[in-house]
Amino acid sequence: MTSNRKTTTFLASSEKLINDRKEIESGKQQKAATEAMIESAKEKVYALIEELDIKAMEWMSTHSAPDRLEQACKCYEQAIQYTRESLYEENLAERLWEYGKFLQYHNQIHKAEASYLEALAIYEQLTTTLHEAYEAYVADVLNDLAFLYADTQRFVEAEEHCLRALNIYERLATTQPEIYQKDLALALNYLCVLYSDMQHFEKAEKYGLQALNIYELLASTNTEKYGQHYADALYNIAYFSLFVQKFALAETYSHEALKWDKDMDIYPNLAPAILLQGRFNEAQQIYLTYKDTLKETFLDDIDTLKENNAIPEHLIADVEKIVKLLQQ
Repeated sequence: MTSNRKTTTFLASSEKLINDRKEIESGKQQKAATEAMIESAKEKVYALIEELDIKAMEWMSTHSAPDRLEQACKCYEQAIQYTRESLYEENLAERLWEYGKFLQYHNQIHKAEASYLEALAIYEQLTTTLHEAYEAYVADVLNDLAFLYADTQRFVEAEEHCLRALNIYERLATTQPEIYQKDLALALNYLCVLYSDMQHFEKAEKYGLQALNIYELLASTNTEKYGQHYADALYNIAYFSLFVQKFALAETYSHEALKWDKDMDIYPNLAPAILLQGRFNEAQQIYLTYKDTLKETFLDDIDTLKENNAIPEHLIADVEKIVKLLQQ
């Protein structure tokens, strides 16, 4: 009797185990089916969003339609709504960021700012769980916001956002220079361009030199990829050097830029660099040679040099001679 009871108990236990396994397997199958349904639904959403993107581009290419921008915005905003309802937070942040760029390009400043700020808030929230993975996105949105503010003369906010972006890339480049050094150079370059727009040329030179040093290092290891960046940085620092009265350095940087980019138009920097070192005849020849193509650039730069008191007093007469020459 005892043996039969044990056998019965064993059979009941075995049957329960089999049933449990079946339930587990059924649950796995249901989970897999649910995941497949979710994935299928997301694919449909991606397809809808792609259709809306195409439709928006079609509207923007229909130049005869007076409401083409309005219609394109409706498409993009519908795509954002689908993303908000059905996809992940990082997808939403990316779409808002891209929409902000589109709006800024088309001078829809207030809407662009709102789109950027929402994208920024999402990326900042994502950094709380995946710190490093999204910090670079935060920095990039900050830079785009900075240039939006600069475009609308909100220079204090622009500077604040550029410095925040720079701080992020300095930290990232310290731990992973092979990945983020190029981004650090770009952030430095953004800041020096901003300070140039603000006519804070000493600060522009400071950050421009830091960018230049990084690009020089990058170009020495990969000329094809970074040589042009280095040439552009040399051109920028030559320009900034004029305003802090480092005229010999401006000349040197201009010639160095030409070595890296044989087609670079260095003469807007080279001509005043030579003129303001007192070499009038040599500078005059450059101004005459490129007068037809660079006249307005030459005159604008001379005006900016005057406004910033960058012209040595004993050379003011020479500069006026060049102005008259260009105006003839």
